Amino acid sequence: MQFQVIGHPDYRPGSYIFIPESKPGATNPPHKGVQLYGTNLTTLTTEEIMSWKEINLTWLIEYHRYLDPKDTFFLKNTAFFDKLAGTDELRNQLEAGWTENQIRASWTSDLDKFLVSRKKYLLYSDLKSE
Repeated sequence: MQFQVIGHPDYRPGSYIFIPESKPGATNPPHKGVQLYGTNLTTLTTEEIMSWKEINLTWLIEYHRYLDPKDTFFLKNTAFFDKLAGTDELRNQLEAGWTENQIRASWTSDLDKFLVSRKKYLLYSDLKSE
């Protein structure tokens, strides 16, 4: 269930236990063959995810705070994490101990600019965003 479960050998709060193995699309996963403790996201329904109406940063922040910084995905793979996030800003915010609300607030200015610039490309009236 690559990309649907998250975990780490040292993440003891994790109630889900699994052992990563090679599969098409993830041929050499980190911690391959090692028992991991983590979170199974396959139990979430589409309706539940859509009801949030925002990106859920809870797990990202929780794992970052719990794990030893010298051994985490975030510091061992900074270039890859930054590539996934788009910049180094999210990683820097996590390292500085920002809360989910603080991180979201930092997006406000760029989101406002995007909403203005996207209007000229809309084919239909989007009553929810106006």
